[in-house]
Amino acid sequence: MKSNVPIHPEEQSLDPANRGRNRLLLGVIAGLVCGGLGFVLWSSGSYTGDVSPRASLTSDVLGKGTVQPKGVERRLLQAALDANNEPSTPADCVASDSVQVTKLIEALGLMSGGKARSQRNKDKRALKLLVAHKEPRSPEFLAIFARAKLLAGASDPDVTTTAHRARQLCPKLALAWETEAAVHLLGQRPKIALGLLREAVRLAPDFPRADKELAMALTATGGAVEALQVLTRLERRHPKIGELDILKAQALLAQGKSSDALSLLEKASTASPKDPVLWYLLGITRRLVGDKAGAHNAYCKAAALGHGRAARKCPDAAGMPIFK
Repeated sequence: MKSNVPIHPEEQSLDPANRGRNRLLLGVIAGLVCGGLGFVLWSSGSYTGDVSPRASLTSDVLGKGTVQPKGVERRLLQAALDANNEPSTPADCVASDSVQVTKLIEALGLMSGGKARSQRNKDKRALKLLVAHKEPRSPEFLAIFARAKLLAGASDPDVTTTAHRARQLCPKLALAWETEAAVHLLGQRPKIALGLLREAVRLAPDFPRADKELAMALTATGGAVEALQVLTRLERRHPKIGELDILKAQALLAQGKSSDALSLLEKASTASPKDPVLWYLLGITRRLVGDKAGAHNAYCKAAALGHGRAARKCPDAAGMPIFK
């Protein structure tokens, strides 16, 4: 049977302050409703680690001017895209001059992940860098520009306008489709996001962040069975990718399979004991199977690790140590 747990308004809402990141937080926040169960899932994107071509490197190698980018410049930009796990840009959509390439490499370096506390400022610096570059702007530039706007917390219309313009100029540009979809996931519009994400995945079959978001949109729109299929394919290609257990558990909950979700999350909590989202979802799942004491314990662990909504369910967690 599917859950009849009422949806708490706070679990449906989205805090704009969290739009940039949570943990590595280069990803989107999707509010999902699973079989009558509402909760917010923070999903970090696929960006891990740092990117090597920083501003110092680009200033040494790229030079100035508006001439066409040289081969070494494109290789540096491709390295930056690879470091961020972004899909490659189709040849007829690439940045058209050295200045654009230089700015994109620098911006991607700032956007490439780090400690959540400092990353938001880096995202804003990346956005400021790209804002300063005036016309002409290639589809590739616009797509990364839209991504920077999303991570820095720009308004929904601002992000979608830029992403939509990028995909109008280059319909083959998967990043533009995915970024526009992410805005709709943030805004609790998974049905709109779903079509955009299907096209992003079709254009870039090996685009892990788009696969994750597609699974979220499917789960939120009654397609939990297909969501599990998407996640299984993703896991085969990228067995070490993060947060698959959380996404799978959410899809199982949407099908009313609380016991299966519980088994998956209990195992995941052993492997990732400091993941606040995992503990929060584990609390929800334990509650669904009738384990009130276990649910409270999981909420308190999530709260001790900094999960805001969990703190409301465990008000005595403020003085608790971070669980090892």
